[in-house]
Amino acid sequence: MSVRPVNPLHLIIALAFGGASMFSVFAQPVTLDIQPRVIRLNESATLKLQFTNLNPAQAPGIPELPDFAIHYTGQEQHFQFVNGNQERRLSFNYRLVPRATGTFTVGPFSMELQGVTHEIAAVEVQVLPPSGGESESDGQTIDDLVFARLHVPRTDIYLQERFDVELHLYHRGVNLDRGIQLQNLPATGLNLEDFQEIGSIREVVNQEIYEVRRFRMRGTAITAGTFSLEPMVRVNVLVRRERQRDPFFGDFDFFFGRQEVQPLTVAARPVAVRILPLPVEDRPPEFNGAVGRFDMDMDIQPREVQAGDPVTLTLRITGQGNFENISMPALQFGDDFRRYDPKLIASGRDHKVFEQVFIPRSDAIRELPAVRFSYFDPEAAAFRTIERGPYPLVVKPGAATAPMMVQAPGGMSPPDRGPLGIDILDVKRQPEALRVSHSPSQTSLDVPTHTLPLLALVMLFLWQQRREAVNRDHTRRRRMQAPRSARKSLRRAETALNSAGDGTFHQALWQALADYVGHRANLEPGEVSPALILQLCRKAGMNENQLQDLDTLMRECEEARFASSGAGDDPIRRKEQLQRTQDMLRTMEKVRLS
Repeated sequence: MSVRPVNPLHLIIALAFGGASMFSVFAQPVTLDIQPRVIRLNESATLKLQFTNLNPAQAPGIPELPDFAIHYTGQEQHFQFVNGNQERRLSFNYRLVPRATGTFTVGPFSMELQGVTHEIAAVEVQVLPPSGGESESDGQTIDDLVFARLHVPRTDIYLQERFDVELHLYHRGVNLDRGIQLQNLPATGLNLEDFQEIGSIREVVNQEIYEVRRFRMRGTAITAGTFSLEPMVRVNVLVRRERQRDPFFGDFDFFFGRQEVQPLTVAARPVAVRILPLPVEDRPPEFNGAVGRFDMDMDIQPREVQAGDPVTLTLRITGQGNFENISMPALQFGDDFRRYDPKLIASGRDHKVFEQVFIPRSDAIRELPAVRFSYFDPEAAAFRTIERGPYPLVVKPGAATAPMMVQAPGGMSPPDRGPLGIDILDVKRQPEALRVSHSPSQTSLDVPTHTLPLLALVMLFLWQQRREAVNRDHTRRRRMQAPRSARKSLRRAETALNSAGDGTFHQALWQALADYVGHRANLEPGEVSPALILQLCRKAGMNENQLQDLDTLMRECEEARFASSGAGDDPIRRKEQLQRTQDMLRTMEKVRLS
């Protein structure tokens, strides 16, 4: 197979930008990706050019690629919050149709943005010859069509280390049910959490393209020793049912499906994992059990106080590791400060935030001492220590240390002991004077007045718990966002129902379908394509008539969006397409897209 790089020289793409976001950029401002990266000559791939917190005025022109035909297919945008700041991702999508077989390199490119040159890494695409049809599978067994492989980062794992185990399920030429079961996992030594599917890719094995479903489990090493990972994957293979024509119903399969399920157990090749104890040599005194790779930031507020006023120290630990074992580092501040117990104010899989309050005792303090955090880096097999500080602190004399003026005893005047004006007589009162009258209106309001704040606190607690659960579960959050995003696009379609044939109406219809499926299946915006939508809906159990209607609807939208001006101008047909899109979204809501 020949290897011909496409346009190996760095190309400069000049773009006019309408403005840049005011927020800080945590990711690459411009990225290029192609999916899938392994295709056959009669297939196509999607090139996605993504801008983060940038707003180009129009779709950028992609340089000519001699071995590919390029077609612009539209743009998508996605918003998310990163460290409290809103991040906007704008993607321009292009369809790549190969013209020859081989391994091709698209890029690298250089792009100048507001006087700054950004380098875009190259992407490699492999194009195989067209499939030879069913005859190629003659003599092959089910083991050639479906198999599994296990991937671990290292075979030497340290105690309390968190690591990811990935299981890749390869298949071609057969349809698999979405549900799988993992069996024969080790019961001791390793604590493996529930597996999650992280998306599908394509790989070439023995010159054949396989669809690869990837599953990830997070594990924790809890016992020293050697353990063997030998998972068994139980999956259902969907086989077309062959039966004779029914004399009463003909070919109408109303009561019987056209496919039957056959269970299949696939064994992955065993992987031996050795769990090692943490070394004792060079262990720092600040080490408290953190294993992984971490970073630490610290801030104190305010930095100018009076003696006796509180100072709040906020410490944030981020990274990857066993956060459940991480606590507030021990602070060696001596007797110059009065301290309160630390509080955990935020926690997640990749961060913990602590807060501790200190009170300086005197105005002689000039700084807040340094804070040290130690952890064990399993990749480097060494202990690391992070030190932040010391931080300057201005302490002024407070009320407790200010000088006091004391008057001499001789200058004090005698107290005034004049009569009170009444005689202490008849301490006992008449019984009638001790009666207390109660207002009926006040008594009737006592119970609601006292219970309403308690009910409000309970409701606020339950709402906060549900909100935190949704924020922790990214898949669930996107699942809840799917109907809202679809309704937003449908409202844009209703607004453009009677507009001119500029593609706005059909772009909104396609956006409703793409956004809904992308959120339901937890996909990136650039991954969604008509072929992928049909594939997911077919695996979800939608019948052939529904799939045909969905395919026709997406083709009509694509023709109207990219055809010449005037296509799809019929208002009656537009109204019918809007109704079909709404019905199709209701159908998708009833099935399991993943």
